[in-house]
Amino acid sequence: MNVDPNDPGILRAMAEGRIVGASRKKPNPTRWLESVIVPVPPSANNLFVSGRHGKRYPSKEYKAWRAIAIPIMSQMIAVKRYPVRAIFVVIGKLRKGRDLDNALKGLLDCCKLANVILDDDWSHVVDVAISYRPEPGGDGVRVAFEDPNNHGIEIKET
Repeated sequence: MNVDPNDPGILRAMAEGRIVGASRKKPNPTRWLESVIVPVPPSANNLFVSGRHGKRYPSKEYKAWRAIAIPIMSQMIAVKRYPVRAIFVVIGKLRKGRDLDNALKGLLDCCKLANVILDDDWSHVVDVAISYRPEPGGDGVRVAFEDPNNHGIEIKET
């Protein structure tokens, strides 16, 4: 069974928590791996602050968010087969003017820190899907990973 990650019904089911993953005993590569909901991360523009000699350090806001997000992400099944597609569904209201793409860095970095993925470089994560669902009562980001080859995406070697 092929699942289209852009299908509104699939994304709605994922946002509602009805699609939460494969069995821990026997993972099925054509299904969603276990997913979790973490708070919305700070914007990439606010993840780091500059210190002495031009060195960059995680901001207080980013440290506080990671302290919450990493333990939640640590509950996910670690990805065993690469490459993967990262899927993020932002649920709830975002402030006006917030860019979705500014959430990606914090989310991918925390997936790596939580040992869900080995790395967030292009050889491990070859596709990223992010969507926004302004649903009442929601406030978070659903995080999942899947095999990118199950949806007709063809990667040609040159």
